[in-house]
Amino acid sequence: MVSCGEGEPLLPFTLLKESDNFTDVYSEFNNSKTPCVIVLDNKKEKIKVDKKIKIFESPDKGKTIYERSFGDFNNRKKIK
Repeated sequence: MVSCGEGEPLLPFTLLKESDNFTDVYSEFNNSKTPCVIVLDNKKEKIKVDKKIKIFESPDKGKTIYERSFGDFNNRKKIK
């Protein structure tokens, strides 16, 4: 169910086309005489994280420097 605008009643979706090829779906969208919505499912690929890689960050242009492992946003160590 989807609403066309705030406060508008919910309307059901009808699947017109499903494909892994965006061009196929878009051509169906262009040929449709009724309003359409294209929904993309971008599958996020897992990124291999090497914890040995270190990231150095400074929130104050170098006055303070923090070190953390790549991919770890919660554990950082102040080194300067």
